[in-house]
Amino acid sequence: MRELGRSIGDRSRRPYPQVFPKYRNPLQPSETWAGRGKQPRWLTAQLSSGKKLDDFRIQMPSTSAQPR
Repeated sequence: MRELGRSIGDRSRRPYPQVFPKYRNPLQPSETWAGRGKQPRWLTAQLSSGKKLDDFRIQMPSTSAQPR
């Protein structure tokens, strides 16, 4: 481990990039989900009632609308 530059007791993790949310709860806009891990309860309930996953997708701002 010393050859790799890490000590045996070092438990630090490598830095991961920030993951942005892809889905938003329309009833509670503060509730979001990035699409990773287990689906949140609000999304599972909406999907079981017949809605589609794309109904909750957060629209990314278009790059052409930004001034140069």
